[in-house]
Amino acid sequence: MLVYHPVAALLSDPANAGLNFTSDTLTAGDGSRFLLWRIGETADRQIVVVYFHGNAENISHNIERYKFLNDLGAAVWAVEYRGYAGVGKYPTEKGIELDLDVLADYIRHEFGDRDGRFQRKIVPYGRSLGGAVAAKLARRIPAAGIILESTFSSMGDVARASFPFLPTSILLREHYDSESVLKELSCAKLIMHAPGDGVIPFRLGRKLFDAAAAPKSFVELPGGHNEPLSVSQSVLEPALSEFLAKI
Repeated sequence: MLVYHPVAALLSDPANAGLNFTSDTLTAGDGSRFLLWRIGETADRQIVVVYFHGNAENISHNIERYKFLNDLGAAVWAVEYRGYAGVGKYPTEKGIELDLDVLADYIRHEFGDRDGRFQRKIVPYGRSLGGAVAAKLARRIPAAGIILESTFSSMGDVARASFPFLPTSILLREHYDSESVLKELSCAKLIMHAPGDGVIPFRLGRKLFDAAAAPKSFVELPGGHNEPLSVSQSVLEPALSEFLAKI
């Protein structure tokens, strides 16, 4: 079953939105590479949101969101998947896990102290497929919190909902079992989903929330799955502001 839809061409960069940023290329243990944009970092920004985008796009499709998060007071690390933006090998769950191992080490190097504590509050944030990747990162570092938007409990649940008459347990190679991860995470969790989501059923977002360990909160979003930021901003802004202020 086809899971990934890599988009190669970069449409823009954060500088076009008036954001200061640096671009790094990190290399995983198998030699594959992936991009990292470090956006809006200043000495007074104590929160770093590590953002993972959805499937059929790339790192450059979410610049409006990076600016939105930066305006809320957070620095943003936008992380690309291998095989996207024309960089690295074709993505797989195991390959992306290798990338996350490198990213976690990079975060420790940048923000960790001798006692293993972080000098910044690191918050993985993932939308759609990115939610499953964000959950995997949160297992690898002492995250201050995690934000999951329009994502799923597991890839198996998505497959069964989309193809109820197929033997998806046999055909599916990628699992992304976020439900199991969130049962174990002790950090604060904000899970958001639109009841009108036509791509990832709302019930899977609720299933993920119900399985997650406390502390946690759930927010219903307006619109559907791929609405522009303008549709959900009136709900996102207070929800994110409150969450980031409490961690």
